[in-house]
Amino acid sequence: MKTIGLDLGTTSIGACVWDSDLDRVIALETQVHGAALSAREPFAKLQDGRGIAKLAEAIVDRLVARYDDVEAIGITGQMHGIVYVDEQGEMVSPLYTWQDGRAGARYRDGMTYSAALSAELGQTVPTGYGLATHFYHVVQGQVPRMAAKLCTLADAVALLLTRTASPILDPSMAASLGGFDVSALSFRDAALERAGIDCSILPRCSNAGRPLGHFRGIPVYPAIGDNQASYVGAVGNRDDCVLINVGTGAQLSVRVDVGETVPGWEWRPFPGGGGLLVGATLAGGQAYALLASFFRQVIDMFGFQSPSSHYAAMDRALTIAEQVGKTESTLRFWPTFYGTRDDETDKARMENMTADNFTPVDFMIATLDGVVEELYDYWATLPPNIRSRVSRIVGAGNGLRNNPHLARRVERRFGMRLSWSQEREEAAVGAARHASAAASRRHANGSG
Repeated sequence: MKTIGLDLGTTSIGACVWDSDLDRVIALETQVHGAALSAREPFAKLQDGRGIAKLAEAIVDRLVARYDDVEAIGITGQMHGIVYVDEQGEMVSPLYTWQDGRAGARYRDGMTYSAALSAELGQTVPTGYGLATHFYHVVQGQVPRMAAKLCTLADAVALLLTRTASPILDPSMAASLGGFDVSALSFRDAALERAGIDCSILPRCSNAGRPLGHFRGIPVYPAIGDNQASYVGAVGNRDDCVLINVGTGAQLSVRVDVGETVPGWEWRPFPGGGGLLVGATLAGGQAYALLASFFRQVIDMFGFQSPSSHYAAMDRALTIAEQVGKTESTLRFWPTFYGTRDDETDKARMENMTADNFTPVDFMIATLDGVVEELYDYWATLPPNIRSRVSRIVGAGNGLRNNPHLARRVERRFGMRLSWSQEREEAAVGAARHASAAASRRHANGSG
């Protein structure tokens, strides 16, 4: 069986064709979407959702034309962010991404919008999560007049592909918006209503494994969370692995059963049952990207021409440093540029800066070590009964795969050899494998 997987990432769209008979990807493509929108407010992180959707539709159309025996389409994409759609399922707002900071603004009684909503629910809804963003819009009177539902970008793209009017969210996506009861697999309507949110705008949730609709006669399944999709694409359903995924952000993920929770970790529904324990950091690969941007600004300030790739130049500098024995730095860096899930006010900071370590190479080493240490802090809190069954650490995401210096630091800190997923674009592969499994179950049940 051939299935298409589509991943709508923060910076690019990944797509693949998965052949379950061969157990491998037979076509793969990645396209940068360049969808970021400028905004007056410094906290706003917006993208052109309609532009991303049109590009995604063109990619799927191209793959369907190339492979006329595709039997299902699976979708994933950046979690937490939201778009608003009207009664026809058309987007009537930009994408408010998971990096959007409006819910971190001060609201009342010294609390942010996110904190106020969290207090009302008795459940943390961090800044950047869809319902925290929506709560800000409700209070500010900024919900689009034509909005009938809110949903993730991936779910809005599913509406476009199937020409369906109303989104249906898989629990793995719905939970990423906040205000969700993972035991009941539904939004906490009564508590949200008390907070002033009209729950008629919330999408329906279902894990029934049925297609949302069809694209050129091919079943399209509701989107699944990109964290879960990456795990499926890189690891499958195994529970003896820990997945480290570094993209714009970074996550440490471990497959667990219902009821296996750990303080400080987020329990996320897993497609098909059970869950993932997830330790998520907000900078990840973006921390290194910010450092590259800093170097570019310095070069520009002195009137020199920037190299074609800042990352390649940084890689060369680190390699030369390693050749002369410099692999560590006494500089300590916490790259929490965007806060943490627990404390949105936390800021990036450096310690132990001296005249000797005030160098570009030390800055690079300290940044990489800081990214790794944020993830390791989660690992260190796992109880022995979960840690003892982990025998393998699997790497995924371009921020890790394309940076061997970061990969080596992960291996040293975790004390395990880093293995890699068989295929690139793990989230797209996971979406395709999820759709393949769902279609197979329907065939087995005689649903067609």
